[in-house]
Amino acid sequence: MRLFVAFDVKSEEVERLRKLFSIDGVKLAEGNHLTLKFLGDVDEALVPKIQEALRSIRFEKIVELKKKIDEALLRYFLEDKDFKAHVTIGRVKDPSVKDAVLEKLKEHVVLESISIDCFKLYRSELKQGGSVYTAVEEYDLE
Repeated sequence: MRLFVAFDVKSEEVERLRKLFSIDGVKLAEGNHLTLKFLGDVDEALVPKIQEALRSIRFEKIVELKKKIDEALLRYFLEDKDFKAHVTIGRVKDPSVKDAVLEKLKEHVVLESISIDCFKLYRSELKQGGSVYTAVEEYDLE
């Protein structure tokens, strides 16, 4: 099963961007979450170990969370130094609109503070209509 670790983003800015990029050639993503670590295809027998490792994470600041997730899962997954935490607003399906989308991003993206109360282990199922995300387990902040 395809897995990733993320937290939900309940943000007016994300909703504003979803409306901005609701154009032909862009497939809007379902749900709003910030992906912190993509685990990829994982053997189901490993899932309980991943869950146990994620349950052990304690942190006070969001900036600590990504590092602690990498540390907790290091015995199962190599650290991917090229991976960038991100919010997927949509996917460009028509290459001819790529430059226009990049220009809109440069003009309209405003970073804001985000507060979270939990993070989740998600399952990603690739369907013909797009990816379907299902929370496998939620980890509350203490």
